Amino acid sequence: PASAAAHDTPGAAREPPGPRLIMVQAVFRHGARTPICTDVPHLAEVTWGPCSVGGDCAAAAGPVKPLDPSRGLPADHPSAPALRPCPVRLHHLEDPSRPAPPVPEFLRRQGEAVLPGGCRGGQLTDKGCEQAHALGVRLREAYGGQLPCLARAATASDPPGPGALSVRSTVVPRCVASAQFVLRGLLPACAEPVPMGILDFDRETLFPNSGRHERL
Repeated sequence: PASAAAHDTPGAAREPPGPRLIMVQAVFRHGARTPICTDVPHLAEVTWGPCSVGGDCAAAAGPVKPLDPSRGLPADHPSAPALRPCPVRLHHLEDPSRPAPPVPEFLRRQGEAVLPGGCRGGQLTDKGCEQAHALGVRLREAYGGQLPCLARAATASDPPGPGALSVRSTVVPRCVASAQFVLRGLLPACAEPVPMGILDFDRETLFPNSGRHERL
């Protein structure tokens, strides 16, 4: 999972008395992905794809890496030509001065598996990229007019200022990639990296995690 929260900032123009939206928090899963298990019946009979972005991220060693914002869906893609992920700067959720945590070994092994068609195990497909982008567009259309910070960001090349937008993801590469495409839909003109916090896998709370607490 990944999440994003946007809220109005002090100093915004005064509005008429009455109910006013001050914050939106969205929690969402990753977009459509390829299988993560190689023992799925008839797996070899299916050609998985297309997967135009992020194939090398899941299998990479070291800290989790975002998608390269210069690499997007192909220009001849039928429904989302040249769609590219929003640039992000990953950091540790608890200390922005620290790098993002590493991808766990079992997730790296998933990403090392190459499926028929060229996709890797657990990789975000082009359809998944489209789904995430469409979610970002819906969020912008639904709340952009009510939150000035989002209204301004819709046409700005830089992200909303500190405190106006908060983004986090699990360390799972397909979740980071999904958040990047949601941000592209939310901030279509953004060209500067958006900070995104990542927590260590064994301490994560966005999914059931017995390592964090036995009741989870």
